[in-house]
Amino acid sequence: MSYIGRYERFIASLKHQDVNGAFEMHHIVPRSMGGSDDKNNLIKLTPRQHYIAHWMLWKIHKGKMAHAFFFMNNLSKSKRIGSKGYEKLRLDALQSLSGENAVWYGKKFPEQMRKNQSKARERYLKKDGVLDSIRKQFASVRPSAEDYRKSSKTMSELIWINDGVRSYRVKPDVAKTKLENGFVYGRVKNYINESYKAMRKEIANKQWSAVKLAGHTGNLIKV
Repeated sequence: MSYIGRYERFIASLKHQDVNGAFEMHHIVPRSMGGSDDKNNLIKLTPRQHYIAHWMLWKIHKGKMAHAFFFMNNLSKSKRIGSKGYEKLRLDALQSLSGENAVWYGKKFPEQMRKNQSKARERYLKKDGVLDSIRKQFASVRPSAEDYRKSSKTMSELIWINDGVRSYRVKPDVAKTKLENGFVYGRVKNYINESYKAMRKEIANKQWSAVKLAGHTGNLIKV
């Protein structure tokens, strides 16, 4: 029996499914075999489907995929839990870690814990090569001059409209439709109070801190 064909048909049949509830991201070509994190190599599966996918990969590649499948089968004290058992364990685990069941639900991290985490980050960033690696990552995604030009042109074509409460910057065709439904040209500024200014200042400070850390003053980094 060819499990390669079965695996390909299995993945193809689930490629466009809508998963309601718990799900796990599956690498169609496993990372251990050179698969990437590109969206074309990722598929959203239910826990049971994920188990079955790894069972097929183990059947196809044997030892190369044995570790991942072994881990899935050893989440409990039983020797084998099967796809339904795996799904039940995963759902129970997710339930125990979400909402009011979460350990830190409704609580604040102790101040000492925050300080320890901050010190740990500082020690990590001081390691040889770490900052250079971060700078390279930001530099690799920095927009080109042509990207800036296109972005500037697109933004210059947008029109400000408002409904008396909130302002929107939209394309001309959208503005035309909105104006027919009670919107007017221009912006409202009644939301700009001291609280709003403080919030914007805090965001700007975080952005510039990230920029300085990256070692350049290019595009602001979303935080």
